[in-house]
Amino acid sequence: MKQSRRGLIILLTVSLSAFAGPQSQALKARYQQALDIARIQEFERAYQMTLRIVREDALYHEANVLRIALAVILKKTGSEDPKNLMRVAGQYAPVGSNIERDVQNMVNQLSGTPSVTATASVTVSPYVRRKLALVVGIGSFMDAKINSLLFAANDARVFAETLTRECRFDDVKTLIDSQATRKRILTEIDNLAKTAGADDMVVIYIASHGSPQDIDSAGVSYIVAHDSEVDSLYATSFKMTDLLNDIERRIPAQRVVAFLDTCYSGATFNEKPPEWRASSTRGLTIQPYGVALEGRLRKERGMMINPTKPGAIVKPGAGRREQGVGRVIIASCRQYEKAWESDRIKHGYFTYYLIETLKQPTAISIEKLFNDVKAKVSEAVKREQRAEQNPAMVSSIEGPVNIFIRE
Repeated sequence: MKQSRRGLIILLTVSLSAFAGPQSQALKARYQQALDIARIQEFERAYQMTLRIVREDALYHEANVLRIALAVILKKTGSEDPKNLMRVAGQYAPVGSNIERDVQNMVNQLSGTPSVTATASVTVSPYVRRKLALVVGIGSFMDAKINSLLFAANDARVFAETLTRECRFDDVKTLIDSQATRKRILTEIDNLAKTAGADDMVVIYIASHGSPQDIDSAGVSYIVAHDSEVDSLYATSFKMTDLLNDIERRIPAQRVVAFLDTCYSGATFNEKPPEWRASSTRGLTIQPYGVALEGRLRKERGMMINPTKPGAIVKPGAGRREQGVGRVIIASCRQYEKAWESDRIKHGYFTYYLIETLKQPTAISIEKLFNDVKAKVSEAVKREQRAEQNPAMVSSIEGPVNIFIRE
């Protein structure tokens, strides 16, 4: 699968080059600069640069494609509405080209989604094919200004063991302390994006420091890596909101669950996409299987998500059960709260009760897992620390999330 994705990207590059007109080297250089800026997700800046290029040369197919793709990402309206732009650009498109396909593939490239044709569809089995995980625990830091955490590394080790032994995960990658640099964390998330398939389940877990919004000039909260610098968090840390973006756009698995055991981790979904729904209260009603196969996944990826008959794609292994789909982030606390550790239990409260719940010899859905852990964490922290810590959850679908980490 990874090889075919590469091939699609290469084919896109070749086809666009073949249709390019006799543009000057200077104009081509400006286009390449705009594309490079778009690839680092400075979309508005890239859009304005590309707009100037197409005004100089309306026949520049590649520039038209890039401009329209950026208009899609930026959700432009009025005269810059992507549909209007595509209709006009289609009049100048080279013979044999398909501007809708080229724009869709460019959008997918820039957003980190594998390229597909407009008619492609993905059929998701109700059975999970593989369970993959990235587990990160950071208790020691290179910057002397950052205080150590007593139990974050142990949290990660025990959680990874729980996934392997209790939840029967197929592959669990663990990064502890000095292994968990900013670059290494991003590299491993990218590896998941490249190797996970639609039928797989991906779990991401991070235990570390989280920074409060009020120490950043832009009001951003960060996940602190081993090599982060407290005086340069923007350049050396990992924006909490980036984790949501990676889960939404980059990882193709249709079942993704992230756990964050850091202070202020609720800021991960402070500005969640409008279709994602928050759940920070107990008592959700469990609905029949199948609801999760509708909603944001179909709309966001441009593919049809079709339920299949059991075993149609993936022959279930022992103990595997039917599951829904969805993307979920569970934070150990709300946006302005701290996540606490305990000398008594030698863990962070959130991770301790998460592990204890997963060790129960029964299948447990994400909804029930969250509700049970939230109740226990809130009560224990209030009793022992005289503080508030209320885990929070956000998911990409309406209704309950019928995903089972432990089947």
